[in-house]
Amino acid sequence: MNTNQPTEAHLEVDQPRELYMENAELRIKRSLLGLSLNDLARLSTVQLRTAARWESGRYHVPKDVAENINDLWQELIEAVEGMARAADAAHEKTIRVPLYANECAYMDAHGGSTFEWRLYTAQVAAAYLLLNARGYQVEPYYPQG
Repeated sequence: MNTNQPTEAHLEVDQPRELYMENAELRIKRSLLGLSLNDLARLSTVQLRTAARWESGRYHVPKDVAENINDLWQELIEAVEGMARAADAAHEKTIRVPLYANECAYMDAHGGSTFEWRLYTAQVAAAYLLLNARGYQVEPYYPQG
């Protein structure tokens, strides 16, 4: 057996020429967006193992995947900044954020998908961290109905 030959596990067939996003950045943003690796694979219409290879650094992150994740990331930032602007305009230091007991409660109130529920949950978590750091008091509440 020739040990100098690359095995299938070492071949990197899906390597774009340019690097659009580091694997660690993809992993961090995906995680902070509240998305599972399965969600990333479904969003990108690839198999789970391909998404895992992006995150491990075995494959480069494709441009369209990087753009999609960056778009979702920007939406998250804009949502949190919007909450801060609204509080500033109202001269309030407390921001009330609706929190849903579970995915079903969210969907009853807004419709949507599991994916949207996870993004919303990530927005609440980011709002809590970032706005508290900016001196705001974030007050989660459970909507009635």
